[in-house]
Amino acid sequence: MRNIRLKSLALLACGLAGIHASATAGVVVIGSLVRNKNVRPGETFEDMVLLKNTGGEPAEVKMSQTDYVFHADGRDLYGEPGTTPRSNARWISVAPSQVTIPAHEIAGVSYRVTVPPQDDLAGTYWSMLMIEPVALPVVRAANEDTGMRVQTIVRFAVQIVTEVGNGGGGTLRVTDKRLSLEGPKRLFLLDAENASDRVTIPAIWVELFNKEGISVGKFEGERLRVYPACSVRYHVDVSKVPPGQYTALVILDNGDDHVMGAQYDMAIPR
Repeated sequence: MRNIRLKSLALLACGLAGIHASATAGVVVIGSLVRNKNVRPGETFEDMVLLKNTGGEPAEVKMSQTDYVFHADGRDLYGEPGTTPRSNARWISVAPSQVTIPAHEIAGVSYRVTVPPQDDLAGTYWSMLMIEPVALPVVRAANEDTGMRVQTIVRFAVQIVTEVGNGGGGTLRVTDKRLSLEGPKRLFLLDAENASDRVTIPAIWVELFNKEGISVGKFEGERLRVYPACSVRYHVDVSKVPPGQYTALVILDNGDDHVMGAQYDMAIPR
């Protein structure tokens, strides 16, 4: 899954099932933060996002839409809905756009997706449904003399994904590779871009061979969700490998017929 970085505006968008807590507003999203649906051109379907207020006071939240693309260099872009080439934001209507949830209660936010009746639609289309508190608590700064106040905004980002037509997962193209020395760690970094029209979530591993061709270990990286025209940076920890010259066999396996393999020379310094 794609990990969305925590900035001054915290976005929690990991695609794990379960309940995801927000300490700020006392509101959590029940269920997955990635909603995936296979559809056909012209099809309409409805679904619901359930919100639970875990706090002891009523909580007011609002919903909005945004596009979302990301790049291996760390850029996460949240554009106006419907402005990126594979956005489905304009297919989606959300109701209500704002809701007050009583203490310890659950409320539902419905969304309807109407796929355009275009025969040329194919592949993955996606966008974000943002959920954030309306009334924010104010926390007094440690230095009372300054009169400053600190506010923290926590938004939940639910990815709404539509897969049009049949087809396997997308394939990745490697755009950069290098060894990174981060303190005691040795990380093999691999940048990969999805140049296809479908999302892919491949497993990645790196197997290192010494000069004699003997394997010294197989090392796995995190499995990341990569949408079309987006790119990610894989971090594979090879710190346990002794210094020396190696051949690295890199495998990206989508779990279907889309398996990519590449071979690189790697020098691990002392």
